[in-house]
Amino acid sequence: MRPSDYRPLIELAVSCFGEHMRNAAAADFKGALELALIQPRVFVAWLDGTIVGCIQSVPMHITANAQGFAWLLVHPQYRRRRIGRDLLAFAEAEVIARRFKTGPGTFLLVSECDPDYYLGAGYHGGGLLTHDGHPFMVKLYTGQAKTI
Repeated sequence: MRPSDYRPLIELAVSCFGEHMRNAAAADFKGALELALIQPRVFVAWLDGTIVGCIQSVPMHITANAQGFAWLLVHPQYRRRRIGRDLLAFAEAEVIARRFKTGPGTFLLVSECDPDYYLGAGYHGGGLLTHDGHPFMVKLYTGQAKTI
């Protein structure tokens, strides 16, 4: 995607969370696509030419080898088709190939809605909260075996 293509991602976020998330989504996705060559990446699921899901991958500077994920979204009409799980697995595999290829790391995922969703993907509550009170879900990658 090009930086100018962020508008469908905003509409996806609004369809998932409501109109009140429009400005936050616009700021995050526009910035992520503009910086995609050096920092954040946005992975998108397409179906018949329509964006039906996405996840944003952002390096976290909490530890030397931490990776954050945010904005795991699946349009309400396309849920229960493994799109979200596949997006998360793909993003994790990309991080392992690009960032963790030399050793272990930690995945951190900000869950703004249902932390229980991520338990099935191997994440657990780490007891950490963001500055606005959302829980971080944590998954360790040992560098020994595939995590997906």
